Amino acid sequence: MRGAAASVGIGAVALLAGCSFDFPTGGNTGDPADARTGDTPNNVGDSGPIPPDACGDADHDTVCDVADKCPNGDDRVDGDADTIPDACDTWPCGAEPGSPSNTVLFPPASGLLVSNLTSITFAGEGDQTSAVAAGTTASLDYDFGLLFSCGAQSSCREQIEFGFAGVGRIGCLVDSTQADNVFLAVLNRHTDLAVPTTPGVYQLRVKSAFNQSGCGTSTVFTNGEPGSSNTVAIVCVPP
Repeated sequence: MRGAAASVGIGAVALLAGCSFDFPTGGNTGDPADARTGDTPNNVGDSGPIPPDACGDADHDTVCDVADKCPNGDDRVDGDADTIPDACDTWPCGAEPGSPSNTVLFPPASGLLVSNLTSITFAGEGDQTSAVAAGTTASLDYDFGLLFSCGAQSSCREQIEFGFAGVGRIGCLVDSTQADNVFLAVLNRHTDLAVPTTPGVYQLRVKSAFNQSGCGTSTVFTNGEPGSSNTVAIVCVPP
């Protein structure tokens, strides 16, 4: 019987050797060439991308919901390359800068009394940075203090000028005649100012100035542009 069994086995091998077979694809063979055909579970050898919906992609931007930065926008669009998609970027001018100080000091001064702008709110924001469309206006709310040192005069006229660095003077936040060495403090002032028409990032700066004829219409700061420490707000004009 043992010899008969061996004879049957040899005959079966010979029979198989004479046949060819087509194996189905997607059968979890582990072969990288095995195209994925929906077999379950998927084998590491199955090729082909996993459909976005397989991980939850409500806004169809190919980014899974669990990793989506802008749930209702396209995470792939980032015009200013700051890693924040345009759909939820509140500062579309590159990396957003820190807010300037809420109190800006400048001369003249006498003892503890220093001219200043304080309690500053720009464009209704919680800080002093904001994106504002080109050619529109932005609001500036503030308190100020100003000390007049008139020298030999009993009174004099002094201003707080404001404007954008690199662009020019806009005008005056304050233009007042006061008695010599009297500290003038005023609360809850409001000014609307026109933002530049060219896209970019601009620093709004202030300085004190002495001009007995008044503020005038010059676009040049008196005795030069104020430095960066006199920045009260930063505006992004989007492209």
